[in-house]
Amino acid sequence: IAFSVRDLAPKARGFSGAAAGKIVKVMTSEIKHEEEQYEQAKEIKAFLGKSDFKLVDTMGDVNMALEREVGDKVVRIEWQLTSPFNPDMEAEGEEAVDQEATDF
Repeated sequence: IAFSVRDLAPKARGFSGAAAGKIVKVMTSEIKHEEEQYEQAKEIKAFLGKSDFKLVDTMGDVNMALEREVGDKVVRIEWQLTSPFNPDMEAEGEEAVDQEATDF
């Protein structure tokens, strides 16, 4: 996770002292759990184990890539993570938010 508990403190100033303290405590616990328990999905492990591709991802960045060398060239497949599509969003009368396309 690409931030620390100190990053949370300024955002918690709008809460009372007790509430802010509780938020920081819960978030600290969640961050610790994620850092200690993170495990790459078995499907990704299996693919990378059988493939010449390597996964390139940077903590806190939505951009990811698969890379491999073919002769003197590097093959790179890039993509961005996005929020999952929620089909109920439009059904409830809310307009869909258009996401900006990535320029290549």
